[in-house]
Amino acid sequence: MSKKSPFRFVLLTLLAIGVALPITNPSEEQHKKVFYASLKKSDAPLSPVHHTMGKIGDGIESIFGNNPFFVYENRLFYSSLKMNDTTVTVGILGHVFVSPAAK
Repeated sequence: MSKKSPFRFVLLTLLAIGVALPITNPSEEQHKKVFYASLKKSDAPLSPVHHTMGKIGDGIESIFGNNPFFVYENRLFYSSLKMNDTTVTVGILGHVFVSPAAK
């Protein structure tokens, strides 16, 4: 083996990771689906305010195509969904994880 082999291996590995992360980044719909599923699993019922905000947001989304209470951020290597400036989900490599702050 030549001296360049470890360097070449590391470079190719970083390149593969750099290509794989953006391709496997979860979509906004995947984030919302996981977030809503976590709310349904939760033992604590939604407060009337949160329930009403969700219904209003869903209505606005069906009319205008955008829910004003959710902000989807695609950061190339990972993505996140925020609600009221609080990160509720984080996605990477095709998986979406619910933030402890959202529970």
